[in-house]
Amino acid sequence: SLCKLVAPEKWNSNDKNRRTAFRLGAPLAIAQVMCLYIHIPEIQRDGCFALSGLSLCRYDADDVSAGQTILGTGGLECCLRALQRHAEWATVQAAGCCLIHNLCSSSNPTSANVRKAVFIEGGLLAVLRAMDHHQQHGRVQNIACRAMHSLLLLSLQKDEEDGPASLPWIRAFVDSRGIEIVLAAMSNHAHNAEIQ
Repeated sequence: SLCKLVAPEKWNSNDKNRRTAFRLGAPLAIAQVMCLYIHIPEIQRDGCFALSGLSLCRYDADDVSAGQTILGTGGLECCLRALQRHAEWATVQAAGCCLIHNLCSSSNPTSANVRKAVFIEGGLLAVLRAMDHHQQHGRVQNIACRAMHSLLLLSLQKDEEDGPASLPWIRAFVDSRGIEIVLAAMSNHAHNAEIQ
């Protein structure tokens, strides 16, 4: 399958392969496969991981970041649908949180726009649901904490027109039991330094 072909572990951190996959239209193809086979959790997992790897690509076509391309092809929408549909599958949850983390952690100048889009589409709530549902699963907790950290970088940014951007993001985090969920992760995984 295309998802397995472009899976991050196949690349050995080779950005050239990622750029080639981008040029060949991999983000759109992966999103289409994910939409067609939403009922198959393994395809959703592989698709999220493949998009996650592609999101790190330094591909630059007309100043559009990899994250923006993935958003534009429906990759985030497919990921969020997979997280909701396959809530019992820890591997799907880890893969989806990995995509959210990579989309939001980019140092690309457009990453603030990508983070905002991920937040508006429900990325923060999806990450918190994954953490809450898989409290004992260390990998889900670790990747979800990273995703949440990347998303909440929004709280440190200021919107020129609207003033501090932090209130909606922090309020959503608190209202969604974010503090409680993070404290549970820290308690359940006290010996995992990455979660602490």
